[in-house]
Formats: sequence, C-alpha cells, structure tokens
Amino acid sequence: MKKISLFLSILFSIALMQVIAATYTLQDVQEHDTPDDCWMIFESSVYNFSTSHLDDHAKKFLDIDSWCGTDMTLDFKTKAGIGEDHKERVYTDLANYYVGDYSDTTVSTPGNEQDSDSTTTIERQNPYNFWAPALIAFVSYMTYWGFSKWSATKKIKIFDKRIFNFTFNTFMLLGLIPSVLFGFIMIAAYSYSSIKDIDFDFLYWHVELSVAFGVLLVTHFFTRFKLYLVPLKLLRRGSIL
Repeated sequence: MKKISLFLSILFSIALMQVIAATYTLQDVQEHDTPDDCWMIFESSVYNFSTSHLDDHAKKFLDIDSWCGTDMTLDFKTKAGIGEDHKERVYTDLANYYVGDYSDTTVSTPGNEQDSDSTTTIERQNPYNFWAPALIAFVSYMTYWGFSKWSATKKIKIFDKRIFNFTFNTFMLLGLIPSVLFGFIMIAAYSYSSIKDIDFDFLYWHVELSVAFGVLLVTHFFTRFKLYLVPLKLLRRGSIL
C-alpha cells in the first residue's frame, strides 16, 4: 500500500511539474526572441516557431522575424496592420507550434524592474513589392517602344507601331480586369464569408497588378504626350468648337 501511495505521489508530482512548466510569462517569451529560438504569444497561449517556418512565411507572405519574443495577437489578426484576418485553417495550424499557456503575471526582481506603461514595439514589414512589378512593366514597355521607333526594325511586323499599340493596349486591359475583379471579390467577402476560405491572396495580387497597370498607363501616356496635346491646341484655336 505504501509503495502504491509513493508511486501515485511521484506521478502527481511529475504531472504538477508539467503543468507548472507549461505556463509562461512575458519575460519567459522575451528570452526567445531570435529566428533560431522564436517564441510568440497569441491570446492565452505560447507558440514556438522554427526557423524553417519563419523562412517559409517570409518567402510566401510576410517577414515576421521581429515578432519573436513578443505578443503577436494584434498583428496576427490584422496581418500586421493590413486589416485582414487569417483564414480558419491557419488558426488550426497554430496547434502544431503550441508549447504552453501564457500568464500575464510578471515577476519583478531587484534591479530588473520594468515600467508598467512600457509596451513592446513590433516593426511591421511591408508585405508588398513595388519595384519588381514597376520595373518589369516599365522596362518591357520602353524596350518594345524603342524597337518600334527604331528605323532598323521597321520591316519587322511585330515592331510595327500599330502592333505595338495593340499589344500594350491589350496588356493594360488584361492587367486592369483581374485588378478590378480582385477588388470586387474582396468587397464581396464581407457579405459572403465563404470567399475568405479560398486559398488565394486576392489583396496581394490586387495591389501588385495595380502597380504594374499604373506604370504601364503612365509610361504609355508620356510616350504619347504629343498626341495628347493635339486636341488641346485645336481647342485653343477654336477648331473643335
């Protein structure tokens, strides 16, 4: 009987130690603030994200290395200020990284007091790429435009001015359609929650395509600026009215 009581006592002690070890404070989490040792707080739980997960997340979505050792609740729910929450399946995946519960009780030690009004600053990374779509659109347009103006390529049909205008008018139209369509889809998502379950980042591509379309439009405008001035000159002369 004594052996059974001793055995149960040991089991109870081990279980109690596991419960205590699985509860962490903000100070505990702040000690794991590097990509190689990265803990984060989300609501009432603590999660351990490996370097491979952080690298994969940075390539596909957003660099969140600066979240290590912090409470990511607000940034997770708003995608770092974008204002869009994660999909339900992402919340489910969090369980794979769970290490314990979070306790907001902080223990002050002599010489290590913290200002009660201090807050953790999270540096938000820009999830969008402006220069890539802008440069691709600009260089593509100017290269084709240059060949269409070059006397040595006049006999090549693909560089004919009419083909050039048709090609980039088509590109701009094709770039406008998905950009506007994705905008409508994001608006509709507020009324139809099932749209949010679609595994496609409509906001990201809406922004990227808008950048490319905008650069093409502005570049096309400036290359044809003289033609734009023609009706203005006629208007000033009174030839139109």
